[in-house]
Amino acid sequence: MLSEAMDDVDRALEFEEMAGGFFSPEDDVDEGLLLEAALRAEQEQSQSRAAAAKEDPVGTKRSRPSVSSSHEGPTEGSLPSQIDRMHQTQTQQAHSQTPVDILAERIQALSLAESSGCIRGPGLISGHPCPIMPDHVRCRFEVGGVEVLFPFAQPLDPQKAVIKSVLEALSLNKHAVLESPTGTGKTAAVLCAALAWQRHRMSKSGTAPQIMYATRTHAQVRQAMKELERTPYRPVVAALGSREAGLCVNSQVLESADNEGQIRQACRQARQQKSCQFHSGLLSSELPRLAFSKLRGNEIWDIEDAAEFSLATNSCPYYLAHSLAKHAELVFCPYSYILDPSVRQAAGLSCADLTSRVVILDEAHNVESVCRDAGSAELNLDQLKAALSAVKRVLGEDSGQVSRVASIPAPVTSQKSTPVEELGGFFLPATVTEASEKPKGPKLVPKTRSQGLLNAVRPLAGLLQRVCNFISDVREPITYAPHLPDHQRVPALLRILKLDSEPLLRFNQPGAGRSRNEGNMPRAEALLRELVGRGLSGSFSAQLELAASLFGQLGAAVRRPDLYVARAHPGGQGQQAHLHLWLMSAEGTLGTLCMELHALVLMSGTLSPLPTTIAELGPTFHSNALLPVAANHVVGPEALRVVTVAQQAASTSSKLECTFHAWKRLPFLLSIGHALVKIVKAIPAGVLVFLPSYDLLERCLEAWQKTDNDDKLLSCETVRRKGRGKGGRQGTKRRYRGAVERVEELPETTVESGRSIMDELRAAKGTIVLEPPPMCQTSTATVARVYQAAKDRYEKAVMQSGQAALLAVYRGRMSEGVSFDDDFARGVICIGIPFPNLTEERLAQKRACNDFWLAQRLGVVSGDAWYESKALHAVAQALGRCIRHPHDFGALVLLDSRWSELGTEAQFRGTMASKERDRDIAHMQTNDADSA
Repeated sequence: MLSEAMDDVDRALEFEEMAGGFFSPEDDVDEGLLLEAALRAEQEQSQSRAAAAKEDPVGTKRSRPSVSSSHEGPTEGSLPSQIDRMHQTQTQQAHSQTPVDILAERIQALSLAESSGCIRGPGLISGHPCPIMPDHVRCRFEVGGVEVLFPFAQPLDPQKAVIKSVLEALSLNKHAVLESPTGTGKTAAVLCAALAWQRHRMSKSGTAPQIMYATRTHAQVRQAMKELERTPYRPVVAALGSREAGLCVNSQVLESADNEGQIRQACRQARQQKSCQFHSGLLSSELPRLAFSKLRGNEIWDIEDAAEFSLATNSCPYYLAHSLAKHAELVFCPYSYILDPSVRQAAGLSCADLTSRVVILDEAHNVESVCRDAGSAELNLDQLKAALSAVKRVLGEDSGQVSRVASIPAPVTSQKSTPVEELGGFFLPATVTEASEKPKGPKLVPKTRSQGLLNAVRPLAGLLQRVCNFISDVREPITYAPHLPDHQRVPALLRILKLDSEPLLRFNQPGAGRSRNEGNMPRAEALLRELVGRGLSGSFSAQLELAASLFGQLGAAVRRPDLYVARAHPGGQGQQAHLHLWLMSAEGTLGTLCMELHALVLMSGTLSPLPTTIAELGPTFHSNALLPVAANHVVGPEALRVVTVAQQAASTSSKLECTFHAWKRLPFLLSIGHALVKIVKAIPAGVLVFLPSYDLLERCLEAWQKTDNDDKLLSCETVRRKGRGKGGRQGTKRRYRGAVERVEELPETTVESGRSIMDELRAAKGTIVLEPPPMCQTSTATVARVYQAAKDRYEKAVMQSGQAALLAVYRGRMSEGVSFDDDFARGVICIGIPFPNLTEERLAQKRACNDFWLAQRLGVVSGDAWYESKALHAVAQALGRCIRHPHDFGALVLLDSRWSELGTEAQFRGTMASKERDRDIAHMQTNDADSA
């Protein structure tokens, strides 16, 4: 899929000018010979660089000047002479390097001088162990020879299990899977364990892998950084994110765009026109020194701090963060920088090569779906034609235009230039001498340069044309899948399109001596990303980015066709003709990543069922993973009760079974609403209510606005609860220790005539807040502000009146990565089971593939088991909003009769409640409920 965060494509390699380095217009060279020669030259160049690197390994053991609770800024005398020389030759370098490149070199020189954050090898940082804050050390203990410093007097049992598993994984180069319920302090435990191991490794050998901590959203990144502030460790930290998340301080750029894509385009245009003072400010010779001094302070430098620093130093926080990330001991970032190959390559400077790093993925229940999405593409015919038109415009073949390549200025040759032109992973050096003998000389430079680029780009147009022709000729939907006969599998489609042996779709394998944009991506994708970085702005660049993403997915499908489903559709009924390439297994993206990393740690509060979750991550991950950790909760049964609601009333035979057809019936919607009213009356303070989708939430709201007089509909049966709890109806947390135990027996009443269900909800809870619906074509920052405003309104109502209700949806922003502590969530009510939509073709193919792989003994998870696990994860995440710390308490209500019938409510014993096997989950009717 086209990445939402292709932020750094403009930092592709500069094209080095070489006289005689490209073909002249009159040259007639066979493209096959050209590619063969390029491949031979590439191999020779890689071997020579690898040999040189082996003879002269970088760096020796270095140490920081001191280790204490704070860092001192570098002194003038400690800086090497190369920094001064670099400043003196800044003008000459600016002709052949971007400000980001120059900044990166200066930071590396400063790192060497300070013996801290030096790059010794891929993913390795050398120097002295990171400083600690003695005042934050409340406990210290040793695990496997590694001393762990902890910010609390004693780690909880779940934290001990997490720390032990993390240290074992990092020590043995293994992968870890950690399931620890919400409120058990797993984030602090993982960070302390990983940083303790990094310090131990660095003290022993002088080097240690860089640690990268990734989670789903920028808000969750900020939460993790706050947890780091509580620990004793003070590593050099870098926080990556989008420009909209606060890493762009150019008001003109921000005001000229409405979404992330437009901001990227506006940023690129400002840089090309040299109108962004902050980007130009990266050339300041004092910037690296000021940044390092700030990073080595006692405070953790988050995104807001980076923005303030950049405003004070007139520098770009976005590119500064990426430059510093390569030298940081700990990097925080969103998922896409780790799991999406396109984003990793676009981020180039900091994330293109993750070799030997330690990666921690929080909220890991999302990893499987994120990996499949990152390896999938969905493009319609109009998009493909637009991409083809963009490539032809590069060639000057669209409407008689002059080639845009010919207009791209060549940078001045630097003294360090090699006789090699790097272009999308191709080396076009001796391509000339081997594939065609031609005269050399300065007079051929302008023409040969343009023609050389054209020769490299031209095959891409032919490749896109074949795909467009195929889709145009489709007359009925065609599916190519592993579970179908051989002639209907993806390899057959690749043969039809002549892509199975296409050199442009071969992957560049990372290795010694390769340049930073020669990562693990197809050559065609690398070439187009470099062309975008050469100044093709506006919609033209967007079209080329689209084409680059398509080539990336085609290359992945060529490499592992057994993992893909392809579907071509002729369109009709308002739908355009399209081609979908769906990755059916996380192995397609996660497998490659696992082989690069030193260790991968997956953590979440909701990974159960663990066998299904781990199996879906692919055989490469599974083969090198330790046994998973499933930690117990720290709260007892008296603080948390899980109950199910199966019927509206004992006197009726109707069940509250939230099926697809039931949701269409108005009486059923009213029954759900009346049951909800009586449940929220039984729970004090704030209550969170989750429904399967925004569509169903809107449908319920419409029905719940109706009064008894509107349609003379049946009202709900009365509710009676057995048992009398402690405490009164009003009070604080200390006055009602049990979330539902405080509920007295309710009198038998019915909904008052003329009042709607919403009126009853307001009477019971006062303020009712709705989760905002999805906002398409809206910037991420704007969306985040809207959701935060809704959350603030709900919490304010709870604080002021002591009660409120929030109506939200599963898998929405309110169901994951958001904390509702104490009175903000004394109860969580989950209505229905959020099974994915069975009518979705992509989901149906996933289920069919899993069943096929299981039958062929290539997999262990059936389609139904996978399908059910998706619903369980969504419900578990929603329920996890309730218990946020060891002293919290609340009630979890599952409103759907299928929970008791399917027996799946037992899944939540370990996830949300105590993992004690002897605990029974109550089955509750709304008129005959157990106290909890």
